[in-house]
Amino acid sequence: MENVKNSILLEAVLKALYTVAGRRISSRFADKTIGSTIKTLEETYDFLKYVIIDDQSISRSSFHVDISSAIDYVEPIRIGKAIESIIRVVYTDLDENAGLYFIAELKKYAGDEITSEIINHDVDLAQLQVEQHHFFRRLERKKSLSDKDDHTPEKEREAVNTLGYTWGNVSSWRT
Repeated sequence: MENVKNSILLEAVLKALYTVAGRRISSRFADKTIGSTIKTLEETYDFLKYVIIDDQSISRSSFHVDISSAIDYVEPIRIGKAIESIIRVVYTDLDENAGLYFIAELKKYAGDEITSEIINHDVDLAQLQVEQHHFFRRLERKKSLSDKDDHTPEKEREAVNTLGYTWGNVSSWRT
């Protein structure tokens, strides 16, 4: 397989991210999330200044990004680190809307060639997927606990250890 230029790779990743994020939230919010992520990461990855997202494309129900060919001269490892950071920030920004299969869908919409190039740029998509699954499960547990707290009487909300003691009944014990 011939190496894909950095500009083409980054554009394909951003479009795949937009498609996946747009399925979970509004297109406008997906555009804003990706755009603000790129602006934020410009401090770390100065070459992201060559990425321009067309704000007017949302009104046409499409996502358009212009990437200068100057980015093609950046080391592939740096591009890979930027791609990894963009993916992490976007799925974190989406919070519970990201869902369990965010990375799997990203790979699907990016396609096999782009996915292989992402991996060739030293991005560990399998690790990102594991992290994303942990992130999703943590959000689900947090949500479940908050739902339980909303329906549990005040006395039952007190933490109970594995032996069944609560601070309320232990604090009144005498020695």
